[in-house]
Amino acid sequence: MAKGFLYSSVTHHFFNIKSPAYFVPLAVFFSQTLFSEPRNFRNENAIFERLQNSLDFLRHELANQNSEMKGLEEKIESQQDTIEALKGHMDSFSKKGEKLMKGSIGTIDQKLDQAESALKGLASDLSLLKNHFEEEAKRFDDSQKKIKALEAGLAEEKEKMKQLNLAVNAILEALNLEDNPQSEKTFVHEVKSGDSLGLIAKKYKISSRQLKEVNNLKSDTIFVGQKLKIPEKK
Repeated sequence: MAKGFLYSSVTHHFFNIKSPAYFVPLAVFFSQTLFSEPRNFRNENAIFERLQNSLDFLRHELANQNSEMKGLEEKIESQQDTIEALKGHMDSFSKKGEKLMKGSIGTIDQKLDQAESALKGLASDLSLLKNHFEEEAKRFDDSQKKIKALEAGLAEEKEKMKQLNLAVNAILEALNLEDNPQSEKTFVHEVKSGDSLGLIAKKYKISSRQLKEVNNLKSDTIFVGQKLKIPEKK
């Protein structure tokens, strides 16, 4: 009878405790093993006390488990609150990012339009400048042609003046011979590059004044190819 009472008490306590499922088969196994020993080797009071201690220990462990479970539940709830808060922040950041992106895109589009307009204006200015340069280049070419024509005309006029001076000198020489048939004998010196009236006079050992008088020169200016009469020394 005591065996049945103890067995039913143990199983009653184990099955009525709100404990994890793995404690139930453990309690059943423990009770069956305990009461399967021969009656003459069992001290029922000691066994009951041991069972009571085991039950207290199990209750204490279950209480700890429940406390830990509550702590975990609280942590989970706290984590969920944190996650919800993070979601809220993420949504807020996402909305702000969208606004910033829209504003930035609008600003970039506006700047691109301004840059495109500026480039069009620059292209127009470059086209006008190119046309201006082409006109100036054409004018420069025309001026160069006119300058070359003037240079050619000037060279031609110089040659004419040279020939005219030679003719005038020849006429003057002829007139001088006719007016002074008894004058001193003379010979002709043709002016070369680097000659001057003073050098020619010095070469022939006469004075510049005498050389000018013989050749009817009003100044010391002479030119290449000009023929000067040199009087012979007596």
